[in-house]
Amino acid sequence: MIDCNKTEVFLRTKRKMCISFNDCADCPLGTEEISCVSVLATMPEKAIEIVQEYANKNFMTYKDKVKIYFPQIKDEVFEFIRVDSFFGDKTKGKSWEDKYIESEDKEK
Repeated sequence: MIDCNKTEVFLRTKRKMCISFNDCADCPLGTEEISCVSVLATMPEKAIEIVQEYANKNFMTYKDKVKIYFPQIKDEVFEFIRVDSFFGDKTKGKSWEDKYIESEDKEK
């Protein structure tokens, strides 16, 4: 899963979350009483929790993608296999917990 406790991951995911909603009123990060900017400034833990929930529902990691095809695979196996052995050279250096990108899968 994507870890929104990491600042860079949180900011990227929040941006994608903002883009995915047509209207700020539909976004779970803010309310009519308080804007998302205020939530970020005054309740950062709550903001991380909301963005993490969004990521969990909307993004897949490389590990998640492999488990679709091999549901019986044990998590320990991922410690011994590199991402690029499944997804090709474009994923060299990626972690199993990184966001799965469809285009990288097609280039193998």
